[in-house]
Amino acid sequence: TVSVLYWKMLRSIHRVNVRPNKKWARYARGEVTLGGVTTGIWKPSNPQLVPVDGYLPNDKEVLMQVRWMMQKHNLGQDVYLMGPPGPRRRWLALKFCHALMKEVEYLSLSRDTTEADIKQRREMWDGNLVFVDQPAVRAAINGRVLILDGVERVERNVLPIINNLLENREMSLEDGRFLTSPDRWDELLLKHTEEELTSMGLVKVSREFRVLALGLPVPRYQGTPLDPPLRSRFQCLGMEPSSLGAMLAGVRAKAPKLSTTDSETMVGFLAGLASAEGGGTDQDQSQHFPDILEEDLLLWASLADAFPHDPLIDSLQRVYPYSVMTDFKNDDNHSREFFTDVLQRYSLHDPIYSADKPVTAENTYSIASIEEGDGSIRHAVVTFKSSEGEVTHTCGCGETPFKYWEQYNVVQVESFKSVLVNMYKDHVLGRHLCLVGPPGCGKSALAKTFAYSLGYGPNMSTLHCHWDMSARDMLQRRMTEENGNTTWQAASLTNAAVEGRLVILDGVDKLQPGVLASLGRLFIDGEVTLYDGTVLRRSVDYQKLLAEGMTREELTAKNVFEVHPAFRIIALAQTPADAKEDSWVEGEVQRFFNWQRVHTPPVAELEQIFLGVDPSSEVIPSLMMLHNKLVHEHVADATMPSMSLRQLLRIVKGCASKPQELHAAVADTLLVDIMPQFAADRVAAIIKELNIRSFDGSNKDISVHKTETQLSIGDASSSLIPLVDAEEAALVPSIVFHDNPEHLAALRKLLIDLNGNDNILLIGKQGVGKNRLVDRLLQLLERPRQYVQLHRDSTVASLTVRPEVIGGKIVWEDAPLVTAVKKGHVLVVDEIDKAPLEVVGILKGLIEDKELLLSDGRRIVASTSEYGWSEADGAVPIHPNFRLIALANVPGFPFLGNDFFASCGDLFRCHLIDNPNRQSKMEVLQQYGPNVPTFALNSMIDAFGDLDKLVSDGLLAYPYSLRELVAVVKHLQKYPDDGLVRSLRNVFDFDSFEPETKELVHSTFEAHGIPLNGKTQSIQRNSLAKVIHLPAPELIAKLEMEETDEQVFVRPLQLKPKMWEWAHSPSTDATILEGREDGVFDERLYTITAPGPVKGVATTLNGSLHALVDIQDTVPVIVSWKGKNLYAPVFSRPCSLDHGSCKILELATFAKNNGGVAGCSIHAVGNEVALFSPKAPSLLIVDPDKRIGYNFAVPLLKQVEQTSWQPFKSAEAAVNLDTTSTEFGLVVLWGTKELNVYHAPSRKWAEVMFDGTAIGDILDVRTVSKSEIFILTKTGIFLANIEESKVWTVNSSVKGSDWDSIIPPRAVYPGTFTPTSTAFIAGDVTNNNVTGRRVPDGIDLKLLPSSHHTAVRNKILARRSDDHKLLLVDTTEATFKSLAIKDIMNKNTVPPHDAVPALALMSNGCAVVTTPSNRQLSIFDTNSQRLHGEWSRWASIVGGTSGGKGEGESEDMDFKYSNSDIKPSELKHGKEDPDNTPHVGGNTWAGGTGGTDTAGLGGKVGPYRIDAGHPVHQVSDEAKAAVPQHLKDQARQMGKEALKKRLNEIQMSEQESSMYNKAHDAVRREVAMLQTMLKGLRSTEGERVWLKNQTDGVWDEGKLVEGMTGEKGVFKKRGESKDQPSLLTGKKKRIVFCMDCSASMFRFNGMDHRLDRIVETAIMVTEAFKGVEDKIEYSIIGHSGDSPDIPLVEFNKAPQNKKERLEVVLKMVAHTQYCWSGDNTLESMQVAIKKAVEKEGDQHFVFVISDANLRRYGISPHTIAKIMRSDPRVNVYGIFIASLGQEAEDIKRTLPAGHGHVCYNSNDLPTVLKRIFLSTNLLK
Repeated sequence: TVSVLYWKMLRSIHRVNVRPNKKWARYARGEVTLGGVTTGIWKPSNPQLVPVDGYLPNDKEVLMQVRWMMQKHNLGQDVYLMGPPGPRRRWLALKFCHALMKEVEYLSLSRDTTEADIKQRREMWDGNLVFVDQPAVRAAINGRVLILDGVERVERNVLPIINNLLENREMSLEDGRFLTSPDRWDELLLKHTEEELTSMGLVKVSREFRVLALGLPVPRYQGTPLDPPLRSRFQCLGMEPSSLGAMLAGVRAKAPKLSTTDSETMVGFLAGLASAEGGGTDQDQSQHFPDILEEDLLLWASLADAFPHDPLIDSLQRVYPYSVMTDFKNDDNHSREFFTDVLQRYSLHDPIYSADKPVTAENTYSIASIEEGDGSIRHAVVTFKSSEGEVTHTCGCGETPFKYWEQYNVVQVESFKSVLVNMYKDHVLGRHLCLVGPPGCGKSALAKTFAYSLGYGPNMSTLHCHWDMSARDMLQRRMTEENGNTTWQAASLTNAAVEGRLVILDGVDKLQPGVLASLGRLFIDGEVTLYDGTVLRRSVDYQKLLAEGMTREELTAKNVFEVHPAFRIIALAQTPADAKEDSWVEGEVQRFFNWQRVHTPPVAELEQIFLGVDPSSEVIPSLMMLHNKLVHEHVADATMPSMSLRQLLRIVKGCASKPQELHAAVADTLLVDIMPQFAADRVAAIIKELNIRSFDGSNKDISVHKTETQLSIGDASSSLIPLVDAEEAALVPSIVFHDNPEHLAALRKLLIDLNGNDNILLIGKQGVGKNRLVDRLLQLLERPRQYVQLHRDSTVASLTVRPEVIGGKIVWEDAPLVTAVKKGHVLVVDEIDKAPLEVVGILKGLIEDKELLLSDGRRIVASTSEYGWSEADGAVPIHPNFRLIALANVPGFPFLGNDFFASCGDLFRCHLIDNPNRQSKMEVLQQYGPNVPTFALNSMIDAFGDLDKLVSDGLLAYPYSLRELVAVVKHLQKYPDDGLVRSLRNVFDFDSFEPETKELVHSTFEAHGIPLNGKTQSIQRNSLAKVIHLPAPELIAKLEMEETDEQVFVRPLQLKPKMWEWAHSPSTDATILEGREDGVFDERLYTITAPGPVKGVATTLNGSLHALVDIQDTVPVIVSWKGKNLYAPVFSRPCSLDHGSCKILELATFAKNNGGVAGCSIHAVGNEVALFSPKAPSLLIVDPDKRIGYNFAVPLLKQVEQTSWQPFKSAEAAVNLDTTSTEFGLVVLWGTKELNVYHAPSRKWAEVMFDGTAIGDILDVRTVSKSEIFILTKTGIFLANIEESKVWTVNSSVKGSDWDSIIPPRAVYPGTFTPTSTAFIAGDVTNNNVTGRRVPDGIDLKLLPSSHHTAVRNKILARRSDDHKLLLVDTTEATFKSLAIKDIMNKNTVPPHDAVPALALMSNGCAVVTTPSNRQLSIFDTNSQRLHGEWSRWASIVGGTSGGKGEGESEDMDFKYSNSDIKPSELKHGKEDPDNTPHVGGNTWAGGTGGTDTAGLGGKVGPYRIDAGHPVHQVSDEAKAAVPQHLKDQARQMGKEALKKRLNEIQMSEQESSMYNKAHDAVRREVAMLQTMLKGLRSTEGERVWLKNQTDGVWDEGKLVEGMTGEKGVFKKRGESKDQPSLLTGKKKRIVFCMDCSASMFRFNGMDHRLDRIVETAIMVTEAFKGVEDKIEYSIIGHSGDSPDIPLVEFNKAPQNKKERLEVVLKMVAHTQYCWSGDNTLESMQVAIKKAVEKEGDQHFVFVISDANLRRYGISPHTIAKIMRSDPRVNVYGIFIASLGQEAEDIKRTLPAGHGHVCYNSNDLPTVLKRIFLSTNLLK
């Protein structure tokens, strides 16, 4: 065939120094005259190079243009034809050349065109370097017309190489020759002969040489503008559209059977659209639409003429594909309305269709028959049938019998049949086809069905397009012969054109701009000039050459070949997703094809398809309903996922035998676990609604069983394939793998997929075990593995075949992919998301089409027998055992890879691999570290689990994984003395230079008892208090119980409480400092700073801590820290408090109604809190969790006189409260003769009165049990049982004369303080004997007031004020401790003069006590046994069992300076380095790092920080600690002075700076997190691309031949591309924040801090968006009752410093304070949307941040939703930061899914923004 025989360079024509033969001389043939312009014509010596007429009619307008060109020709001027896209410019040039019988050298320009393509190309022949003339030189020498097509496509500064040829007809050539103008040549002939001139290297340029350049007007169209020097050398003809009359005449000539009405409709529609350009609509806006030209009109007419019963709208869509042009999808409403009006004006169908609906439900025609026609030339006869009759057409076809494709049943549904019929219609008219649709919708299946039905099938070629592909790759390849000669080899498109085969161009939308356009002459005219000078002529023109007397042999010798009439191209492309000006559908490409939209079939048809796959499938009904709902969700919200036909078919097949796994199949297909949260929630809700249940039984009891021939994992099994040889055995992975339940379940799934011939994609975060799972599976299966790891610089060649130069010729080496295909190995492609999508996109051909063209000309095919090819023909059959497994990271931030799943994910069976569950982690870690303590493993697993949640919430960027855990455990196993903290630092020191991340990580580990900070690495000390053992108990007194006649009356009290409810319980920051974080191990667990002076403390049974705090001296509040009665796994910590915030219940009204805060006390009653005010008297019972309170007004009781030994009684009190009663769920209030008892569980009151004189006036009450109360009166001690209504007298005999009195100890909770002047006794009661342990001598214990001590169960606490000691007696262990109480923070705070220490014992044995300042609470662990075990764990955690010294450490850790001059000395700013050279240490330069004394970063000490932009060298904490105190003080002072100076520079007072810092500190961590996310945006968009045709860089493997021949532009290097889609426009993302500045923000701030939150939000935005101004521009507007548009921050005028940011905040606050009440939320949203689109951007966002106080203004959520959808270009989101009742949640439910958010805490805002950004691909 010609494809093998003639695609070599014909060296005999173009060799260097070959003089033209005399037979080439031209003889005058005559003249031609047109419109009075006469030009001579000459007989062509190469008639095959003369174009044939027939493209343009000989109408007046065309002939006038040809006449003008003849004028320019006579003047010797070159011509530039400029006009809209389309073939008309080229056709005019060819018509002109035909009229003048001019030979043509045609050069189609592209971005890959280089000097070698224009002037001369180097070749190696017989070991010599020769130069071959290219079109410009050949045309100049031989007097031909050089047509330069596509001037705008060529890169800048390439065409200037012909400037001198254009101007002076001179050019120097690479081979040393010089082209000389004919005038100069004639002058030289007067002095020299031709031979002499030739020997000088001079070559004459023919006088007939002309240049015709064709280009688009730039701007308006995309491309490179004309270089002024180049432009000045041309004469331009603007190609204006033909007149309407000429168009109408052309339509009638092209379609004679078309009715007059239809002809006029077509011309009218074109004129109507054309009127929009530069005109206006009713809105006075000029519209721009993709061009519809006269050529499109004629195609439209041809279709309508050939198929007269088709509606005109159907044929219009195929030649003018408005439904796939992005302008019509995303343009503004005015353009849509105008376009609709034009169509309706001419009775055409409305074009605005949903992207997910087919344009027409049914086709007017159907296929009646497809038969082979009679005659010598093989062709097909296609009969179309309609209700009006039949139409028959002939068309080209393939050489094989017509048959059905093997998967023909897939396309046998009506929607696919309709597409097929249209494909046949376009084919019979000789048009190439383009199918456009979403991935996996059936485009490939339709193309193959079409091909097989017309005999193309087995011989068709599929060419998978990618970004790096050039036009040359499609036409010819540069190769070397066996002897090293360079040659050209035909590529797929050329072979198919000559042999009449069908070519599928898969993924044409992935090509670079201009690549397809450079092939326009082949697509439209059926002709092309190849790079070696070969010419392919369309069949009609070729036959004319034969008719004129030339033979095929002559034409073949001249490298002229016929394009077979059956040659056809089917292009496949995805639907454009975004509105881009350079849409590949428009321009030149728009006219290459007839277009057809392909949609996923409707549900009814899908069911038909699925039943054809598996008629008995149980999952089809549920799957259909799921798909239908997802489609509706996707139409409403593009962020919602949908499933392609390919994915649906895979689910049906996969669930054929296991229908219970439908839930897992859907979850894996959609990757639900990693999609945006609100999309995942919505999908989960749909799945639940359809009752698609998860099946977890497959994960139970999975084990591995292997025999010599079979492997079983659970219920999945596979036969083992014998290894061929030792080489294959060496490729089988061999790893250490520890089985665990979760990984075994994953292996089971993978084994099932491999058995099902599926290719697999594993997606997951780093370190979760993706590689391990694959290697383990292949190890078990004994399958050889070919491994390739992709990266940014991976190319198609590196993935398939790699070229090498050996012995002067190119040799192709198979890459692992080809090796795996040939030998049946498993190919593992790792990091597939890191490679460019255009590289990995070629895998579709291998996976889906079972066909892949290699760079060396070979082709991977499914079966050589099916294609009729052999390996000798270059076919590489796919081995039946070949499998592909791809590994990818999770798409999006922070991995910054390409979204491989979105691009190619539906080709694979996908599995999401996440960190294993807790049990699996434990099993893995125990096998890596069998000697690591279990408590350490538990703590790390729990801490890492919390970190994983923080990553999901967006508070951490780096996803910690099992890989880090394993690394830590390995270290602990090998070096146990290093301790857990030091081992963890190996992982977390990466975060040590990010304070916010470090703080978050440390607090997470501290919550699990691991003090992950720098101090504990080197300091470790046991500072537990000394334990003093008490002596044996001794008898103190005997109690005698005698029943009295006293009557006890108990009756219910009907006290109706006033119910209080706190709608909002605001949170405030509360500093909670971990004990032991300084490396000192003692009893202190926490020190908590309260918002104000602490008046009392109560601890409830659920472990929560509640304090009565006086914030403003008159307003008491209950501050609650939520705790858990759990023991932390590492430290066995008996209480765990939530860090960072506390809940506050404000009690101003209670205090006001009950005489103020003085005298109020707080007590725990079960899980509730009792607040007692003795003045009123009043009792408030509060449930802090439910935020509900019950206020009881207590009846006044007569009060006895104050006694000296009852110091906690208030003289003004009318009622007293027994503090011991609350332990029993009771509250006992007592007066002189009676008691009031409140029973908390039942919320009932009872009154207890004594009718008798024996008791007398009550002095004190102690509750013994739920029914027994000790009563102390002036006459004695009594025991009252209120349930039995009995009273006993208690007589005591005191042992010893030093006892004044006895207060009976409590029966249930033994232990009391017995006042004495010399001793402190712990009492106990057994059989009415009072025993006690006397404190040993030498311990000075003074008499303590009863308010300074408390007792719970077996613990007695005392708080001594003079030396701030906490005295602890444990009556069970008979021990005594004295613990120091100190303020950890705010040490200089002076306590109030009336400060009373607060004590409490928690139910788990922890003590709570106020510090000396009365503003902090310290929590101590009092359990000695627990503390002892804790110390052992502490030592191993902090620094190992050897006391913190790791292996190889030196005992001497002091710094030793070789020179005293380098010690920290005097602080200074430092010298300024004019070259800004990095300095590390040296104590000399400002801006250095790692030194001392000067201003810089990372050193020991300096006056302040300066960042000079260099890497930071951080010195250790130990080095910083060694700095003398006076230098630290000096540095601090210099820093203050520098700050003051900076504040003066920005005119900001210290007070303002402090105000701003306070607000900023509240969101400091959130700012850092948001900045981290936004930096991810910059990283993804900043990716550079390969720039080819460079003179330096790395050798381009696609230009090895050129490099061998010495060409210069054979290198490539990374650089910024102007053409890559993600960077093409350079537009920024535009964001408008619409802030609520209404009066309600100020009014309700005291209730729920809503104003504080919106201020913090403004600070967060202005701080976080610093540094991304090159990618994002934002504006902030406010709205209030006064105005909907309060300018706060304008676009591109972001505040630059603290003062400007503070001004924004103060302006917001001022508006909230002084504005008029009212609401302009809706109006402000509309303003914000308009502002967002005022300037074109890459994406547009509006964030409405407001309270939900809208109902009172009559604002409906539906109205908000309508405004959100008003402009499809803008993504509008509502974030509600405050609400009255449930209004915010109600609004959220009504808004579009994912567009409404409720955020009552500023700290949650970054998480909300991250979810929004990810859902809109802002961070991808």
